[in-house]
Amino acid sequence: MLERSEPAPQEGHLEGRFRLACRTRLAVAGEVRAHTLRRGSLRIETASSADCDLRIPVDPAVTRDGARILLDGEPVAESDGPIHGLALDLGTTTVALRLHDLETGRLVATRSFENPQRFGGSNVMSRIHYDGEHRGRLLQRTLLGYLTHCIEALPVDPATIYELVVAGNPTMRDLLFGLDVQGLGVMPYRSVTEAALGEGRADTTSLRTTAKRLRLPVHPAARVYGLPLVGSRSGGIPDVVIDGETGFLAGPTDAEAAGDALIRLASDPALAARLPFALLLLDYWPLDRFNASSPGTRFSAVRHLLVNTTNTLVASSDPGHLITTIGCENLIIIHTPDATLVCPADQAEAIKDLHRRIGESFGPEML
Repeated sequence: MLERSEPAPQEGHLEGRFRLACRTRLAVAGEVRAHTLRRGSLRIETASSADCDLRIPVDPAVTRDGARILLDGEPVAESDGPIHGLALDLGTTTVALRLHDLETGRLVATRSFENPQRFGGSNVMSRIHYDGEHRGRLLQRTLLGYLTHCIEALPVDPATIYELVVAGNPTMRDLLFGLDVQGLGVMPYRSVTEAALGEGRADTTSLRTTAKRLRLPVHPAARVYGLPLVGSRSGGIPDVVIDGETGFLAGPTDAEAAGDALIRLASDPALAARLPFALLLLDYWPLDRFNASSPGTRFSAVRHLLVNTTNTLVASSDPGHLITTIGCENLIIIHTPDATLVCPADQAEAIKDLHRRIGESFGPEML
């Protein structure tokens, strides 16, 4: 039985027994079987019965002035042909595209495919780690290669596409634009664009570049626009909660605001009951703000969500987990990587006593 050769440099990104079929060379006559990396019976829906008639109101950045094609009022091309725009939904597992006529709003075509970055891991944390361990922006180049093939297969001349708009989670979006994503893998889990905005070096978290820079096969002057980050790791929560009216929101590093909001909700159950969402998002809230007189370990970070919950105290020492309580009243919830304690709030003194006795019997390392 012949032994396999060592992986070629082009296969360095693959782990386990995976090899590239295109690198296969037969030492003797035989048969090679190649399998596409694919998840079971995954089926991606790309269209509906109404898609062919779908039109959307348009107010595009790309417009026409006679034979001139304008982007934000500036000429980028001269053409009598159609003007197209491409919407890209960049997910961790699936990539979906929709091509629209920017003059009429008509949906021209849809396409989708599995995110080819899967070899770097099935979740964003794995891909952040992979991108940090492998040089050459392999994740970005792989995705751009698949996008190139997908765009070239569209039923229009790619040169008539003058803008691409990208929506996705911070990691997927920043990888596409070739940004450093390592900050998204460690606290406080921020994109470099969020850091720039917070430090006053930028006025938005949106991204802009040209298709030529990304080597995409559309009009070279086409703009590739990454939508701004809304909520980042908090998903769409800021979109559905009006702070102070339908609930309370606290930013990822604003422990003071988080503490004030929690005190207000806990001290006024009637207020919490009136709020349509009664929702509070907390990140990095120090527990000792509320029990500074009690001994023992201080929890360094909290990340939790309260939905229709009143008089409930949630504390966590694991910032990697999002703790959610729905419809709870008068509870104390303490979460650690090893266990989660849930008890009635009127047992707070008993919990403190238990905490004290554990420390006395087993030492502070058990707390």
